[in-house]
Amino acid sequence: MEPEEPKIDWFIFTATGIVIAVVTLLLLLAPQASQEAITGTFSFITGKTGLLYIWFGIGVLFFCCSLHLDHSGP
Repeated sequence: MEPEEPKIDWFIFTATGIVIAVVTLLLLLAPQASQEAITGTFSFITGKTGLLYIWFGIGVLFFCCSLHLDHSGP
C-alpha cells in the first residue's frame, strides 16, 4: 500500500501568504516608520526580558540542532 499524499489546506496557505504579503508591502511603503516600529519592538522585548530572551534563543538553537542530529528516523 502506497503512502497517501499530504493534502494542502488552501485556506491556511492562502491566508498566511496574504498576511505575509500585506506586512511586507507595508514595511516597504513606509521604511522610516517600519524601522522605528521594529526598533521599538526589539528594544521592548530585549529590555523587558533581558537575559531570558538570550537564553530562549540559545535554547531554540540547541533544540533545532538536536532535531537535525537525531538519527532515529526511517
